[in-house]
This record gives sequence, C-alpha cells and structure tokens, in this order.
Amino acid sequence: MKKLLLILVSIFLTFGISSADQLEDGLAAYRDGDYAIALKLLRPLAKQGNAKAQEYLVLLKKEAEIEERQRRQEADEKQKKQKQEADEKQQRRDADARTVTAMGNEVAAYKAKIRAKILRNIVMSSDIPKDALAEFDVSLFSGGVVLNVKLVKSSGSAMYDRAVERAIKKSDPLPVPPEGPLFNQFRELRLNFSPNE
Repeated sequence: MKKLLLILVSIFLTFGISSADQLEDGLAAYRDGDYAIALKLLRPLAKQGNAKAQEYLVLLKKEAEIEERQRRQEADEKQKKQKQEADEKQQRRDADARTVTAMGNEVAAYKAKIRAKILRNIVMSSDIPKDALAEFDVSLFSGGVVLNVKLVKSSGSAMYDRAVERAIKKSDPLPVPPEGPLFNQFRELRLNFSPNE
C-alpha cells in the first residue's frame, strides 16, 4: 500500500509541477504576444479547470477579436485606398481621352478649313474626268506658310494635278492652329482632291 501511495504522490507532484510550468510558459507566451503558443499551452489547463488558464483564455479571445477587427479595418482601408487610386487613374485616363478627342476634333476642324480654302482656289476645266483623284504632300511653316507642295499620286490628268497644285500655293497661308502641340500635326499634310468635291 505504501508503494501505491508513493506512486500516486509522485504522479501528483510530477503533474502539478508540469502543469505549473505549462501555466508559466503559457502566461509568458501571452505577455510576449505569441498568442498561438499561449493558446496551445493554456487551453488544456483551462479544460482541466485551472482558473488562471481560463482567465487568460478569455483575454486571448478578446485579443483575437481586437486583432481580427484591426485586420478587417486595415483590409477595408487598403481596399478603399486601392479603389480611390483606381478611380483617380480612371479619371486621368478619361481626362486624357477627352483631351485627345478635343484635339482630334480641333485637328479635323482645321483640316476642313484648309481643304475648303484650297477647293475655292481650284480652277477646273470641263474636260477633267470626274473620278480623278490627286494626292499631295504639303509642308507648312508656322502661320500656315506653304514651304513645299509635292504630288504623291497623280489623278491621271496632268491638267487637274497642276490646277490643284496652283490652288494649294494660291491658298498660302493655310489656316492652321497657333504654334504648339496641335500645330505639330500640321507641319506635314497629305491631302487628296477630286473634282467631285
């Protein structure tokens, strides 16, 4: 019977010491912010009824809830920031597209003015075929001054080609935008003319 009592006492002392060490290690892990280790060490003790372990499990749960709220808040803030950056990027793209469209409209308006001025100066004879199409490259200087006129593709009628070339030179200066980025699109022009216009 003494042997049995000694065995039981030694098991109790070993278990008690082991539990105390485990509790201390769990509390140390909690204080160090290593909540996963603290939970692993304290949960079995709390299930065995250790009041201190149970108290710290409640604290661990509160800490976990706080961390989860902070994580969600950070994720929400990150998502809002990404959305705001994407919105700003889209607004810049939209503004750029509007600028390009406006420039395109302005370029088209100036090209229409140039064509109209040249067409008014074309003097045609009646024997020019209606399907003739002459293509010219025109080099311009600031203010719309015509520097060079070059026939790129003949209409098949030398008379019509010369009439268009004379009209381009007579239209000097051509209506162009003032110096700047828009004018750069008018330094070299390719223009097509047909008697049907």
